[in-house]
Amino acid sequence: MVWWPLWPVLALTQILLFDQSGTRYYVTQERDAAVAVVSSASGWKIIDHVARNIGQGRGASLLARVSPALTAAADRAGTIIWARTRSKKLAMRWEATFPGTVASENGPFGWWRVERAPMTMGEDA
Repeated sequence: MVWWPLWPVLALTQILLFDQSGTRYYVTQERDAAVAVVSSASGWKIIDHVARNIGQGRGASLLARVSPALTAAADRAGTIIWARTRSKKLAMRWEATFPGTVASENGPFGWWRVERAPMTMGEDA
C-alpha cells in the first residue's frame, strides 16, 4: 500500500492531537516510541501510540513501563482507561499489559474496545 499521499492528513491529525488540552505524552528516552493519553469525561483514553520502527517492540516496551504508574493514577482518580483499535492483536496486547483490562469487539466494522475500570483497595489484578 502506498501511504505517502496521506502524509499531509496524517501530519495534520498529529498536530491536532498534540494541541488537545488534557493530553499527556509518554515518550522513550530514545524518542523512538510515544503514547498519547487524553483525559475526558469518559475517562483516560489512549488516543495514539507510535513507534519509529514498527514491529521491534519499542511501543510495547513503552506501554509496559508506563502502565504501572498510569493504572495506579487512574485507580487513585477513580477513572477508567480505555482505547479503541481496529487491531485484535493490539487489543489483546493492551489487555495483557494493563492489569484488569477487558478487550471486546465493539461495533460492526471490526473495532475493538479495551477498557480498564479503576480498582479499589483489596482487588487483585
